[in-house]
Amino acid sequence: MFLYSRNSLAREVADKLVYILVSLESILLKDSNEPIMQNIGDRMAFLIGKPEERLEIVKNVKDVYGLRSSFIHHGKDISFENIESMKIFMRNSWQVNLFLIYNIYRFKNKLELIKYIDKIKYGAR
Repeated sequence: MFLYSRNSLAREVADKLVYILVSLESILLKDSNEPIMQNIGDRMAFLIGKPEERLEIVKNVKDVYGLRSSFIHHGKDISFENIESMKIFMRNSWQVNLFLIYNIYRFKNKLELIKYIDKIKYGAR
């Protein structure tokens, strides 16, 4: 939550994006061996999305990772044309954080959270 909250102090949209993504990566990835973009997108989708919304959530995550990559690797700021994608992503990431806040005592650690998401993903009870 501390990493996520830093985005509220950032002035530039690209800086906000970096803080939000770092916070999501720190809680939604098992380890450094996992593919980042796909796992973040899938886990966000299964955590906060209805079945009919999940593909759009994953697509949005891929879109904002492209924006992040353009900023980090090429110094390109996020343009006005991309603001709608950022709004959607920021809303989705906020919903993930709300889920985590409401369920703070439900999971002992992030591995339990990830197992919970995997059960939803694969239809296990």
